[in-house]
Amino acid sequence: MYKILNILKFISKYKLVPKSHPGCFMFIAILVGIFKLEELPQEYSPFVRYKASLEDRDIDENEEIAILNIKGTQSYHAILLSSYKNITEIENELKEAHAKLNYNTKKILEGHL
Repeated sequence: MYKILNILKFISKYKLVPKSHPGCFMFIAILVGIFKLEELPQEYSPFVRYKASLEDRDIDENEEIAILNIKGTQSYHAILLSSYKNITEIENELKEAHAKLNYNTKKILEGHL
């Protein structure tokens, strides 16, 4: 997550995205998988812990966690699916990080909400 924020600061600082079109540069978020906490590969644990701390909550062992790869970076975005009522809430969260879901990821996540 910090890597994405640093990339975005770099892009803004050096004006690589025109201010008149702030949404023209978007990272693409691609689904890696949907896991239960006990099935979660270790490499994604820091992203899930970070997300849980942002939401100030504990994660139930049976909760579904979607892991998104932010294409073009080495970063991932964790989605605690029980925290969202619909796909628009996820899209709005990703938009703040200058990312958007690819079509297949969106359709899969819709099926899990």
